[in-house]
Amino acid sequence: MLDRILPAAVLALALATAPGGPAAAAPAEWTVIHEDSRLGFEATQGGDTFEGRFADWRADIAFSPDDLAASAVTVEVAIDSFDANSRDRNSTAMNDQWFDAEEHPTAVFETRAFRHLDGDSYEAVADLTIKGVSRELVLPFTLQIDGDTARMDGSATILRTNWNVGTGDWASGDTVGLEVRVVVDLVAERAG
Repeated sequence: MLDRILPAAVLALALATAPGGPAAAAPAEWTVIHEDSRLGFEATQGGDTFEGRFADWRADIAFSPDDLAASAVTVEVAIDSFDANSRDRNSTAMNDQWFDAEEHPTAVFETRAFRHLDGDSYEAVADLTIKGVSRELVLPFTLQIDGDTARMDGSATILRTNWNVGTGDWASGDTVGLEVRVVVDLVAERAG
């Protein structure tokens, strides 16, 4: 089963060829090294911060800073791989007031555009779909390339209720905070 993004985003996600390469280079394809990567999140419960991650996810990445218009990333995340380091949190997160994992087993992050900001800094503009709700998410990230290995680090803060995550008594944010910081640390190798 594919991993899911708490919004994920989810957990998106761009890796690139080294800046200053040949003009108009076609976007390179990249393969994520999962054991060196993390699709995580930070949230609050009772005023205390807790961290977690999604263990099961898949990313299709084609990215080049020389051809941002043709670059594209799609990440699919298995919601049931949610791990907030608490048995109670993990089981509660699967119910219909939270992720409704039975009805919506996958979250998807799909890019629409990339922007180069400065130096190694970029933004991915994407659609994040969780629980059947699609909304725009802008994910700032930095990218470093060393030969055929790329490291991408990014994060974005989202309002979980924009995706109907945590409804009913959970919607107020009194117990579990409304803001969730999605954290993406990826290492990938150039395919081929």
